[in-house]
Amino acid sequence: MTIMGSVDIQFTNFTQLGNGAQETAKTAKETAEAALEEAQNNAGPITDDRIENITPEKPLNVMASGAFKTILVEWGFVNALYIANYEVYASQVQGFTPDASNLVFQGKTSIFTYQAESNQQWYFRVRALNTHGVAGPFSDEAMAQTARVISDDILFGPEVAAELRELSKTADLLADGTLTIEKIRQDALDSINQDATTYTDAEVEAAKQKILGDINSAVSTKEDKIVRGKTIPVDPVVGQLWLDERSTPSVWRKWTGADWEKLTRNDFSDLTGKVETNQITDKAITDAKIALEAVKGEHIQNNSIGNAKLEIGAITEEKMKWSHHLLF
Repeated sequence: MTIMGSVDIQFTNFTQLGNGAQETAKTAKETAEAALEEAQNNAGPITDDRIENITPEKPLNVMASGAFKTILVEWGFVNALYIANYEVYASQVQGFTPDASNLVFQGKTSIFTYQAESNQQWYFRVRALNTHGVAGPFSDEAMAQTARVISDDILFGPEVAAELRELSKTADLLADGTLTIEKIRQDALDSINQDATTYTDAEVEAAKQKILGDINSAVSTKEDKIVRGKTIPVDPVVGQLWLDERSTPSVWRKWTGADWEKLTRNDFSDLTGKVETNQITDKAITDAKIALEAVKGEHIQNNSIGNAKLEIGAITEEKMKWSHHLLF
């Protein structure tokens, strides 16, 4: 009896252990199934709503580098999932306020090429936006210049350059070898515009002074220039020549300081006061230069030979007597 009871107790203990293991396995299975279900529920594409709303920091290391007609803008790129894109703002005014009117770029990159023109200076600021549309602070301002191409407006300013162009228009016809304003300007530009595309203020000022000196020299010898046309030249200098095309044939004139003296002689009236007795050499007019019958009746005005002129040297009886006396 005792042995039999001992076996019953042991069997009962094993049965309880088996039931506990089954409960534990069931619980583990349920836990695993729940974890799997949660994982399946969380699976799928990541949308903006599932990304944490983190405000981007201020972009660092913003730099701008100018080329001929473009400017390369760069900044430190943050490779974070919450950053949607970067915005670049540009203006030619230093210290400008970024807004929609000067927004020039949007994109998730760290570099942007801005299209400008030569002889320009631009300022840039950058900021980042997250996937929820929240913008971070603007970067510090970066500046760059495109290539400086020397021109009359840069050298002299718009007003002086305009006067220079007007001066060139009044002297389009020049004697061979005469120095023109255009030649002066081009020679000076060629000397400083060989290979470089950007210049310092000192170089620009030196070029300006050289061209101004050459122009002053050319203007001081403006009397050598020949102006042609139907319009009276403006602001002439003494000695300047003008081919007046208001008539056919054209007439040469020279500025005396008070009037355009006519140099071309079309008829004898133009010689009035111009040919003096002392300007005619002795025997300048010879018999050979006077053709037969060169002086005709129509060349002699009526009554140009009067009685008084005929009496002088006339043959009288008294003169005949005296002549006869000499013969005998």
